[in-house]
Amino acid sequence: MSVAGRAHDLASVAIGDDGFLALILGDGEIIQFHPLLLRDACPCTTCRRAATNERLVDPTTFDPALQVTNVAACGGPDAGEAIEVQFSDGHTSLLSVEWLADHADACGQSSEPAGDLTLWDASSLGDIHSATWRDAFGEDGSQPALSAWLDALVSVGVALVEDVPADEEHLVAAAHQIGQIQASNYGVTWQIEATLEPISEVESQRPLAVHTDLPYRALAPGLQLLLCVHADVKGGASTFVDGYAVAEHIRHHDRAAWDILTTVELTYPYVRTEIEHHGRAPIIGLGSDGRYDQIRRAPDLVGVPRVGPAQTPEFYRALGVWNMTVDDPSFEIQIRLKPGQMLAFNNHRLLHGRTAFALGSSGRRRLIGCYLALDEVHSRRRVLARQR
Repeated sequence: MSVAGRAHDLASVAIGDDGFLALILGDGEIIQFHPLLLRDACPCTTCRRAATNERLVDPTTFDPALQVTNVAACGGPDAGEAIEVQFSDGHTSLLSVEWLADHADACGQSSEPAGDLTLWDASSLGDIHSATWRDAFGEDGSQPALSAWLDALVSVGVALVEDVPADEEHLVAAAHQIGQIQASNYGVTWQIEATLEPISEVESQRPLAVHTDLPYRALAPGLQLLLCVHADVKGGASTFVDGYAVAEHIRHHDRAAWDILTTVELTYPYVRTEIEHHGRAPIIGLGSDGRYDQIRRAPDLVGVPRVGPAQTPEFYRALGVWNMTVDDPSFEIQIRLKPGQMLAFNNHRLLHGRTAFALGSSGRRRLIGCYLALDEVHSRRRVLARQR
């Protein structure tokens, strides 16, 4: 678990011999902060504009020899919710323990690439969190219901909404409860409808291997909403794999493969009459803090790796490890959507596909969807938390 997830385990605060602030957690771990960084983070009205959080001071003017002269846990009904920090320049700051814990992770004092997320496989996920349209998204919906739904979505990467009126209007309304829709080369919203004479694989009755959408974009949309409108066919279950869990499995069992999968870039050419993208990224993307970021897998859209001759055999060995693990049934769950059910899932983390189905003479399978940026999810969660 990351430092942020253990902020409540704060045991004490102290000043080190070097004048740094030290947070001491219950398990004995010590997290240190330089006084300059803490002084720069001060949220008081002298240092930041309250309405916008705009900085009002120039941190480069602080004394380079600045030290912490006194610290005390304080704030809220329970001691330890905030830290009062006094500096050698006479300034006093009140910093939340939550902020300090988050920043400790951001500064690389946590080595967990999965952070606080709950990784899962087919045997450990359990029931997917669900909420009804009326409770979480309707006009009379409650903020706690939407907040709990968003929390689950962020934690495991997928959440379900029941009893959604199965049309584009309500898909868009659900999206707008979270944030702004992110248009793509498929439009603002799009549909997947099976046909006996498909132009593309997604319109066929055949199974689709698990994949991520739009890997050819530098930053693919992070959240996908998928609403079932018609599903009177046999088969056609949606399949999902936790890409972060697969990455962690490989990190623990084949570090050499993991190192290649997180560094060697693949190309993702996407060329159509009116559009042309040429993406480049590793299969397992890491953020600047070392945490998992964007997973990419598109077996039918991928180009060739950007790898030198000496490393080429090892890359293809690592690719084989990745494909074998991703396609292992022990990592996959299946969800057969019914009309009025809407799935939301993290397109940077989860790989999705479907099982085969049979249209027959009169069957129909139609889904409609849209994308949002993950920033919209995190923003909505923060606003709801602040309102609480």
